[in-house]
Amino acid sequence: MEENKELIINDKKDKWNKIGFIIILVLSSLLMLFFIGKKEGWHCDEIFSYGSANCYFENTFHPYGEKDSTRIFLEEKVFNGNLGDIIKNLKYYYIDHTDERDKIIGEHMAKEIPTWRSREAAIDYIEAGNNRFNYASVYYNQLRDVHPPLFYMLVHTVSSIFNNTFSKYIIFFISLPFFLGTCYFIRKILILIDRKEISLIAVVLYAFSMGAISTMMFQRMYMMLTFFSILYLYLFLLIRKNDYNTTFKIRLALFFTTVLGFLTQYYFCIYAALVTIVMCVVMIIKKKYKELFKIIGTLVISAVVGLLIFPFAIEHMFFSYRGVSSFGNGDYLSRLVQFGKYILEAFGSTTMIALALLILALFANIIKRKKEWDMLFLVIAPAI
Repeated sequence: MEENKELIINDKKDKWNKIGFIIILVLSSLLMLFFIGKKEGWHCDEIFSYGSANCYFENTFHPYGEKDSTRIFLEEKVFNGNLGDIIKNLKYYYIDHTDERDKIIGEHMAKEIPTWRSREAAIDYIEAGNNRFNYASVYYNQLRDVHPPLFYMLVHTVSSIFNNTFSKYIIFFISLPFFLGTCYFIRKILILIDRKEISLIAVVLYAFSMGAISTMMFQRMYMMLTFFSILYLYLFLLIRKNDYNTTFKIRLALFFTTVLGFLTQYYFCIYAALVTIVMCVVMIIKKKYKELFKIIGTLVISAVVGLLIFPFAIEHMFFSYRGVSSFGNGDYLSRLVQFGKYILEAFGSTTMIALALLILALFANIIKRKKEWDMLFLVIAPAI
């Protein structure tokens, strides 16, 4: 009888927990709608989100007419002939003879004359217009940029559906499902580490924070990046919960999460690498070699598929001004301190106190249960 009563009580708690979670999602979504309604100004990168997604084979709005020097160079020297010829030209100018490429582009730039751009040209830059569902154009624009194409393809899709429309709600409603998904997996992570009783508190602290609101209001890919990062951590915690054993379903989920995260933002690779390194260390300590090889194999296949889809990522990540070369340009300690300040500001002073207490209580509980040291390590290390 007592066991039945306990089961009934737990069922009721679960029911109210789910109802509470749904209420939080509804209220936080309404809050986001309120703030997006108040949004008036635009950062230049936000305009770029629409332009790079929708402009016909041109990722920037520049003052030198319809085509910039790089596009003229590509049309003259690269995009000629069949696919085989294009691949050979790309190898010639972007791998073997980059100096010759830069010289030709420089010669074109010397001939550029500033041109007055009309209002219609500006509208054509940010709206799909006659360029609807042209994913080749989006792909091209992103190989010219330093970001992968997935986010821009979503923006282009929605812009094509609601054609001849420029609205802050386009990217907002792209980001909203990823925000809700992030909240969902935050709750799932807390349940996974046996902290269901504070799962709603954790979701509230995130969903109503200035950090979440700012991420939603900023018309870029960072809400998508947050979702795939949280999902990636959840999958590794799920593997840990299963005593480091993986199923085909989990490996498939890990594969798609890795590929989609990579195609969303390259910063995903940094976080994923840190989580993976920590997981590998723990699995080696626990002598889970067979499962470790399965995970590594899945991630290698994911990396290959991602690069096959968007091979230009190699140049972006290793040779562009936003790639690994930029890591030598600053004091990392001061950057880390500044980042900590941003985190504090993102949550707000009063909320931060509650968040700190929640984290301390969670980690103290895990430390107390010494058998879960690896769980603590897996959660903390990548965050640091």
